[in-house]
Amino acid sequence: MSAAGAVFPVGLHLDGRRCAVVGPLASAAPRLAALQAAGAAAVHLGESVPDAATLRGAFLCLVTEDAPEDVARAAAAAARSAGALVWCGDRPALSDLSLPAVLRRGRVVVTVSTGGASPALAVRLRDELAALLGEELGQFAEALAAARAAARARHPD
Repeated sequence: MSAAGAVFPVGLHLDGRRCAVVGPLASAAPRLAALQAAGAAAVHLGESVPDAATLRGAFLCLVTEDAPEDVARAAAAAARSAGALVWCGDRPALSDLSLPAVLRRGRVVVTVSTGGASPALAVRLRDELAALLGEELGQFAEALAAARAAARARHPD
């Protein structure tokens, strides 16, 4: 992480990519569900330290917030040696990325991140935005997508 905590915001396309989650199943389950909803081939590797061979081919490894410190450190090292990006909950120094608070309205995805400084603030801001951006925003985005497709069909260049 840079000295100023600057991040480069991206949206990852995970369709078919292998992603691993390390940590107790109760806390891993929501992460697994989110990865699967994004199209990832997500696997739970349990609560112990996976070796690099187990992580071979993984694009992303998430280590839950409640994983013990020694497990988080070793899992992060193994994942990196296998070429995977790493997120260790509540441990920004061990992470290659931060996971933002997410608001979904159909195809519209709004994320709020503090770069790991205050996840609670990110959640609060997301919740305030949710009150402003109603469910109809997703329907509006679908209508705009249809209009854009129709315009491109009429004027291909």
